[in-house]
Amino acid sequence: MSRRHDLETALSAASTWNLDELAVYADELQALGDPRGELIALELHATRHGTSPALLARRHGLLRALLGDHAGDPAIHCRYGFVHLELDDGTAVETVARLGALGPYLRSVRITGRPATLAEAFDLLTVAPRPWLTSLALRQLGTGPRPIIGSKSAAALVTAAPRLHTLEVGGYGALAVFAHPALRTLRLTGIDAVLSLTVAAALLPAVTELDLRLVPYLAPVPRLHPDPRRYLPPVQLPALRHLDLTRNERDTDEPYPDVADPFRFLRLAPIAAQLTHLRLPSLRNPGDVTNTQASLDRMPDLVVVELPQQPAALHHPAGALHALPPRSWRPLARVQATFVVATTPIIVALDDAVTWLEDHYDRMDPDARAAWDYLWDVLLRQPRGRRSSRAVFADRLQRALDACDGRVWPTLHRAVAAHDHGPGVMIGLV
Repeated sequence: MSRRHDLETALSAASTWNLDELAVYADELQALGDPRGELIALELHATRHGTSPALLARRHGLLRALLGDHAGDPAIHCRYGFVHLELDDGTAVETVARLGALGPYLRSVRITGRPATLAEAFDLLTVAPRPWLTSLALRQLGTGPRPIIGSKSAAALVTAAPRLHTLEVGGYGALAVFAHPALRTLRLTGIDAVLSLTVAAALLPAVTELDLRLVPYLAPVPRLHPDPRRYLPPVQLPALRHLDLTRNERDTDEPYPDVADPFRFLRLAPIAAQLTHLRLPSLRNPGDVTNTQASLDRMPDLVVVELPQQPAALHHPAGALHALPPRSWRPLARVQATFVVATTPIIVALDDAVTWLEDHYDRMDPDARAAWDYLWDVLLRQPRGRRSSRAVFADRLQRALDACDGRVWPTLHRAVAAHDHGPGVMIGLV
């Protein structure tokens, strides 16, 4: 095997980049005459020492050599020589097939759109090998026939992307079935976003973590099977140990509807017996406490339970009960917010920011964390379902979004960056 192969094997196994390993990889590519080597070296230099007009110009020239006329496509984000795609109803999904020399180095894809957009973009992903693809997110907007993506297309993606380790799906039956031997993390918005989650077959043998919101951010209420015990059969998820239900938070002390009640779901779910780590939303009434305790009684291997408060009524002989650390950016009851940039309204999904912050907040520099704390404080005080005159400082918003490498609210990020707002300038928030 070549040195390049050995370096790429080591990099592909990492969940986050090691900058020293990337530097060695960049040196090897440059020795082989591959322009990706210089591109990686330039971005590493910018990360460690800051950028300059000359460096930006050289980087743009390299991207044009690798991507051709698509170097400026706003759906394409390049980082350390790898590609991240953000596709939606307003972008050309054919971008997937227009990545030129960077096509084999597609690292992550997020597709947000109506059913036709999801289906077309998903199929385009499967037409070529995607050996570096590790993360795929599908967010359905609007309703349509179920499933949106059939079993043949899903199987083709498994072949094309054998190293996929994170899958996020939101909607109603977006996927008919999904079976992948390497997938480790599953994030669902809507219990029936993947219809095969009621199938008692060994489809996801390596998944260890599941983040689940029972009801999608769509209307109407999903048509769930009348017996919730059919969902998440243990034979399908034999390695599952971590379950996160915190995105099922609600505003009031009123009981949940059965279809959205995470505590009742947990009490009935057969998968509960094999869990070791559990995260829960707030317990707001005696029914929540009763269902939670009944669930804990079925978890012999439990190590830790995390929840916003620590009621004395809960107990477990072995598992530790911990209060979740306070986070300014906790999930909100509202689904989205609208920022107004130069008279243009831009709608953003709040859950996208929560997902990013869960993984990256502690690794951000203090200024970036402070910017997100400020932004989320304004959002928390924004009344749900009512128009308000609230606004945010443009420089704070840009600082928060810059820290996310264009991966959070990319349309808003581009719009804010395109204007010279100056100090003290405010951006409206509806």
